[in-house]
Amino acid sequence: REVFRGRRGRLTAGLLVLEALVAVQSLVVVTILPDVRRDLGMVQLYGLVFTSLSLATIASIPIVGRAIDRFGTKNVLVPVLAVFATGLLVSATAPTMRVLLIGQFLQGAGGGGLYALSLGTVAKTYPDHLRPRVLALLATIWILPGLTGPPVGAAIASTIGWRWAFVAPIPVLLATWALITPVLELVPRPGRGGPGLS
Repeated sequence: REVFRGRRGRLTAGLLVLEALVAVQSLVVVTILPDVRRDLGMVQLYGLVFTSLSLATIASIPIVGRAIDRFGTKNVLVPVLAVFATGLLVSATAPTMRVLLIGQFLQGAGGGGLYALSLGTVAKTYPDHLRPRVLALLATIWILPGLTGPPVGAAIASTIGWRWAFVAPIPVLLATWALITPVLELVPRPGRGGPGLS
């Protein structure tokens, strides 16, 4: 419970929501892709949707990690959120499978960036005795997509349409940004050591 108290609790909650959003979205995409293929065609590009998302995620983690070390978490948060949100919007409005690939690449880059941002923030901010607990929570949150991702994706695709599966996370992104931005003042700036939250 200590990790959820006071200003630290606000930061913990925000990081967990971001992590859960990226995790759930990854399985929502898998669930809705048959509907996407029926609308957009080009079955030969079907597998590349997964590949572009995964490769962008893997590539962005070290890049964003270095950016956090150089510019600080607060300065990196908005660009990373913007990339993820742009990927969602491009995917939601994609007229062809090729455009969807671009959207998924951006979404993967943003998702990997958010993962790196969460880990970097925990490493720089939380004291030693709390850091393992928060990292364990971030790892555990990845169980969530297996339970909620497919049902959510199927429900959205069968009711209001698959495009809304890419639109739905955007308000959550904005709310989470508003939640954690004031608390990021507590994260040590580049060149300053020590956890910001004791």
